[in-house]
Amino acid sequence: MGDLGVLILKGPIKKEMFKSSSFNGASVKFYTPDEDYDPSEIGLIIGYRINRELLWSLPNLKLIYIPFAGVDILDLSLIKERGVPLANSHTNARAVSEFAVTLLFSLVKKIPAFDRYMRKGIWKGRWEGDILDDLYGSTVTILGFGSIGKEIAHMLSPFGMDIFAIKRTLSGREREDYPFIKEFGTQDRLLEFLKLSNILIVSLPLTKETEGLIGREALDALGYGYLVNISRGRIVDEEKLYRHLKEGKLKGAAIDVWWNYPKGKNLNVYPSKFPFWQLDNVVMTPHTAGVTYNFLDRIKDEAISLINGLIHGKLPDTLVDLDREY
Repeated sequence: MGDLGVLILKGPIKKEMFKSSSFNGASVKFYTPDEDYDPSEIGLIIGYRINRELLWSLPNLKLIYIPFAGVDILDLSLIKERGVPLANSHTNARAVSEFAVTLLFSLVKKIPAFDRYMRKGIWKGRWEGDILDDLYGSTVTILGFGSIGKEIAHMLSPFGMDIFAIKRTLSGREREDYPFIKEFGTQDRLLEFLKLSNILIVSLPLTKETEGLIGREALDALGYGYLVNISRGRIVDEEKLYRHLKEGKLKGAAIDVWWNYPKGKNLNVYPSKFPFWQLDNVVMTPHTAGVTYNFLDRIKDEAISLINGLIHGKLPDTLVDLDREY
């Protein structure tokens, strides 16, 4: 059993969260970058604001841990060059999945639009106008069948929907493990599945291979259907999505992840260079799917478990494949 120094960078995990934590008799010291610490003492970095100078200043660094799933914000080539393993977190998978399903229901059932109408005393859609679609009997393609995609599938399975799932690789056990999925396929079958679907849910990581994956061809294959994106904005072609929505080729989209984000303290920033906010067939949220009251408790518990493992020389199961970028 060894001692461990932990450097906590700016982010959701705070040093104060571990004040009453115990680590099986080991000495664990927590630091922030503005405090004095011995670089040789640091074995773990928690956070994502990482640069070359920091990485090479810590000779005994054993692990980098980021408390969320997406690693596209990091310079993975730099981490690979340094030769330190990177772990991410999937503790928010259920929360993100709940949000994805909520977005889908809000979009298909036009909840935000009806709310806007009623605030103006307009009873549009009750007997005429905006008639609703049924989810029962719909066909959905879930693009990305990791921890979030699996949760989404479980949540949708009781609603009488046919579900297709796209995975990077197939093990051969999918039908046995998930009998409620109509069919599994790899990415080469995406267009085939979309032509049979009226709903697409994007839940795969952003990598060099997936950036721009949902472009004109995929949107045309989906046709007059619905798109929900709770993954990363850049997986979907920004302009193509906007044009398909504006021209009525796509029935609607619910978007939690974007192409443009606030920088610094200025939070008054439009999320795209195209005016999605002017379209009535779009539901917009500010990348908030995984932020819930229990989020900090879950990542704190995961961090404590990870630290206890690291003290005993064990790396976590959530290591990122730096070549695959997830």
